[in-house]
Amino acid sequence: MAGDEDYISGRRPDRIYFSKEFPRGGPGESRPARFMYRVFEGGERDGLIEIKKEVVIRVTSAGRQQIKALFYIDDRQIETLTLQRFSAGSDKLHPETQFCLRGDEIDKLLELATLIRVAGFTGQDRVRIDEADLEKFTITKAAKRASSKSWRTM
Repeated sequence: MAGDEDYISGRRPDRIYFSKEFPRGGPGESRPARFMYRVFEGGERDGLIEIKKEVVIRVTSAGRQQIKALFYIDDRQIETLTLQRFSAGSDKLHPETQFCLRGDEIDKLLELATLIRVAGFTGQDRVRIDEADLEKFTITKAAKRASSKSWRTM
């Protein structure tokens, strides 16, 4: 079966890809689902490389990075959100690292991203918000519209 490394080099960074719909879940609990993919050019990054038994910092090609989401069609619930990095090899990109968020972790990430977009700050002092206090924040309809417009333009 082909893996992400077989497809990533053919994906364009200026395009978002959705898989075909497929059943997800056990017998009797199957729900329609899809994958979503978005690729980013990696550019260059610093890395540790061992040369002649000595570890040195070297700028290397980062290859490509990809965000992969598995979501359900019926309620758009995201089951997994995977961040992947692929390094350039001699013939194709090879998986280097990946980080997967699930369930509540995804909700917390989206909550943080939204908070960054809509939070109002007065002054230049530090701000600390306890997780329990996040529910007290209310976002006006205008702020929601502005936030959703800014996410669509990214």
